[in-house]
Order: sequence, then structure tokens, then C-alpha cells
Amino acid sequence: NTEQQVRGVLNLIDLAGSERLSKSGSTGERLKETQ
Repeated sequence: NTEQQVRGVLNLIDLAGSERLSKSGSTGERLKETQ
């Protein structure tokens, strides 16, 4: 259960980080392409 919670938190952090990067333009688009 804790492992799933940790993964969920990491996913949220990942999403927040990629949203910040996408606001900066081409860097966000590059990140989305690699995912």
C-alpha cells in the first residue's frame, strides 16, 4: 500500500513539474515527446 502511495505522490510531482516546464514553451513540448 505504501509503495502505491509513493508512486502516486511521485506521479503528482512529475505532473506538476511537466506543467511548469510546458509553460516555459519548447522545453515542455520536448518533455512530452520523450514521455
